[in-house]
Amino acid sequence: MASILISVLALLVAIASAGYTRAQWRLNRDRDHRDKVPALTITRVTQPNGTVAIYAVRNDSAEDLRSVVVQRPVVNNGIVYPISRTGAEPSNGGDTAEVGPIGVGQEGRFSIVTGERPSVIPEMRVVIDCAAEHGKPWRLFPVQLESPWRIAPTTVDLNQPSG
Repeated sequence: MASILISVLALLVAIASAGYTRAQWRLNRDRDHRDKVPALTITRVTQPNGTVAIYAVRNDSAEDLRSVVVQRPVVNNGIVYPISRTGAEPSNGGDTAEVGPIGVGQEGRFSIVTGERPSVIPEMRVVIDCAAEHGKPWRLFPVQLESPWRIAPTTVDLNQPSG
């Protein structure tokens, strides 16, 4: 009778240990996933050409990304700005632009149909969903874009003699 009790107790300890080990594995896996959040850089490539602005997404991460999806900009003026992968017909822009896959150090481009310059320049933010070859995807919350209507400053080389 005592041996049965000891066996049942040992079985319960083994089950509890396995459950604890699995929980620790999940915590470590989730922590590892959070630590590997992709480093992306978004830059405006062009001024609006007519009514379209082009942006580049560069992968500065340590691994290739098999999918990078940029969501339509969220703005504070209530206007909908369609988005598309650069090279696609901008008038057919929609709610998302798949700009990946993007290898390490490489970039993908997307275009935003901006329309005419508004009287009040809105802030534009995009949400980016991306995934590496293995593992769960990431959602990068609102990333602020450089305004498509801001005119780039003139570069002046102070080392060149004037005149």
